[in-house]
Formats: sequence, C-alpha cells, structure tokens
Amino acid sequence: MKTLLKGTLLVGLITVGVATAAYALQANHGFSPASLDADGDGVISTTELDTHADLLFARTDQDHDDQLSADELRALHAMMPAGAPMDHARDHAPAPVSRQAFLAALRSHATQMDADRDGRLTVAELAAAMQGGHGH
Repeated sequence: MKTLLKGTLLVGLITVGVATAAYALQANHGFSPASLDADGDGVISTTELDTHADLLFARTDQDHDDQLSADELRALHAMMPAGAPMDHARDHAPAPVSRQAFLAALRSHATQMDADRDGRLTVAELAAAMQGGHGH
C-alpha cells in the first residue's frame, strides 16, 4: 500500500506542479508562455512541449543521472510560489522520477490546461492557466 500511495503522490506532485513550475520559471528566469511556441503559430505542439520538458528536466536533474531524486524534486518545488499545492508533500520522499515519467506528467498537465478541450494547448490557454491557477 505504501508503494501505491507513494506512486500516486509522485504522479500527483508532477502533474499538479508543472504549471506552477512554469510560473516560477517565468517569475525567476524570464519565462513566458510564448517562448514555448517556437514556430509562432499560437499553439504549443507536442514537440514544443517535449522540448520544454527536456529543458526543465535538465535544469532540475542536478546530478545528471537522468532521473529526479526526492531532493531534486524538492528543489524544483522550492522555486514555486509560497502556498503552492505541493507544500504538503515536503515530508514525503517520492521514488526517483524518470525523464519519461516527467514528460508523461507534463503532457497530462498540458491536456488539463486545454481549456476548450480541442486537443491543442494554445499560448493563450497556458498564459491563462499560469495567471489564474487553472490546472494547478
């Protein structure tokens, strides 16, 4: 049961945190939703989203072992604004997160931010989610 709970918590942490992490990066590193839209068409494609996930993962994976440890996840969460939904998880040590799991969670979160449910995440939808807390 503990393994199931940790796994569920881990997926929840990643899924809940991606937009908040993007918000933190925006505030601290000049990130803007439009920066994900490399071709400028107003839609964040799967390829563009995957590129962002790889960059975020690489920034977070400080020991370059291609997985995020509990300490690395805590460091990612520390970048987030105070009161972010993940604050309750500080005492939990989730299992390492692979690049693939991180990517899958980011894609899942992007789907949740697709406000009009048309299967495309637009720059406007991402900006609205970051501003209004949708998808957190």
